[in-house]
Amino acid sequence: MPKYVLAAVNNKSYASLSLLNDMNVPGSDIVMLPGTPEKCADKLSEIIQSLNPEVAMMFWQKPLNGVISIETMAGAPEIYKTNYDYADLANFLEEKGYSTKISTSPGNSFANIVYSSVLKFIMKNELSTRFLFVHIPVLISPSDLNALSHTFERFFRLD
Repeated sequence: MPKYVLAAVNNKSYASLSLLNDMNVPGSDIVMLPGTPEKCADKLSEIIQSLNPEVAMMFWQKPLNGVISIETMAGAPEIYKTNYDYADLANFLEEKGYSTKISTSPGNSFANIVYSSVLKFIMKNELSTRFLFVHIPVLISPSDLNALSHTFERFFRLD
């Protein structure tokens, strides 16, 4: 059983995929997911159920002017809240110089569908996996992306 499942959509034009490709976190499985929200949510739910990791974290990009957005809830009309204690991650990123936002609105399309579906699945199946959805900036240089990847690596190694 891996401690972490780290996930992104398998599309080479996405910054989130590059972020994961640069990461090396012992005790983790890095997962590339299909590109539609429904297939992505189904695949990630299946992986969480079969591997039963302590933590699953999904990375996606959003045009946020250099801000990392930690999503705390998703859904409509039913709202699902993360079961991950995100304060440590937010503080760690801030201490490393990253502008970080705690968000209660992952958007109204891809992120919201995936996040709410997976949180609902975890709750319905009474799984112990903690799940968090993190938006990284779309417009990020390769060197900044590499540095961010290594920052997440350091965080996971401390956890």
